[in-house]
Amino acid sequence: GTGCIIDQRGVILTSSHVTENAENINIILHNGKKYKGKIIAITGENNDLALIKINPDVSLQAIRMGDSAKIKVGQKVLAIGNPFGFNETLTTGIVSRIDYERNKIQTDAAINPGCSGGPLINTSGEVIGISQSIYNPDNNKSNIGIGFAVPVNAAKKFIIRVKKDIDNHIVSDNPTPIIDASRTN
Repeated sequence: GTGCIIDQRGVILTSSHVTENAENINIILHNGKKYKGKIIAITGENNDLALIKINPDVSLQAIRMGDSAKIKVGQKVLAIGNPFGFNETLTTGIVSRIDYERNKIQTDAAINPGCSGGPLINTSGEVIGISQSIYNPDNNKSNIGIGFAVPVNAAKKFIIRVKKDIDNHIVSDNPTPIIDASRTN
C-alpha cells in the first residue's frame, strides 16, 4: 500500500484496508528511511481511511491538502503509488466522474494493487483524494481505467475529528472504527 505524510511529526494518511489484519506496520519513506508505524485511527468501510504515526528523528515534509469540492470532471489528476512493488510510480489521468451518492472520485489514472492509500493530486500538487479501489469485473488484478478515490474533504473531517480525540486523550492502543467520520456535528 501507499500513504502520504500529512503532518511533519510523522502522521501518515492511507486506506484502512491497507492496514487490515497487519501485525506490523513498516513504513519506508521516499528517501529509504524505515520506521515502525502505529495505527492511531481508522474509519468505517465507506471512507476506508486510516492514520498511522511514525516517530521520525527530523521534521518531515507534509503534502498539501486541496479542496475536493472544487474538482471538475475532465480535470487532470496524478496518482502516486507503489503498484506491484514499483515504488514511487506516478500515473496521470482525469477526473472521469464525481459520485456524490457514494462520496467517490472516479478517475482513469492507473490505480493498481499497491496504490491504495496513495494521494490523487491535482496539477498544483495538492491532494484531492486518497486512492481506494479499481473496478475490476474480471478480477484479474489489472487496471481497466476505472479507479476510485475518497475525496480529500472526507479525509480532512476524519483528521480533524481524530486530532480532537488526541487532544482529549480519547485515542486508544486498539483503535475502533469511526463509523461515519464524514458526518457533521
